Amino acid sequence: MDQGFSQREFTRVPTSLDVRVTVGGRAIPNTGSQNVSLKGMLIHTQEALPKGTVCNLSILLAGGEIEVEIEGVVVNNYPEGTAFQFNKILGVDSFEHLRNLVLYNAQDTEQVEDEFRTHIGLKKKAE
Repeated sequence: MDQGFSQREFTRVPTSLDVRVTVGGRAIPNTGSQNVSLKGMLIHTQEALPKGTVCNLSILLAGGEIEVEIEGVVVNNYPEGTAFQFNKILGVDSFEHLRNLVLYNAQDTEQVEDEFRTHIGLKKKAE
């Protein structure tokens, strides 16, 4: 495991999810996700977006019957895709679906549960 991964605030889990990415109403072509956490995700986009671009992300679950709605921002571009940080998870249902998605796909569920306990949504709890 590389050192950068172990220093993340939230565990990232490998995924292959259908995702809709829109910027100002324009759909950004992509072939799905590579990984996801409670704080962000890497999506195999077909075009690089400028850092700081605010986007709407919809993670499609259960064959598209469930949508996890998120406001995100581009934080980096890599050859394999675009990294998004989540600004807002839109709705309690979206948060719960995302939380369960990460938990059920994590190798170390105890670590993920600890992350949930030390945060309120995306923010760390006051100590």
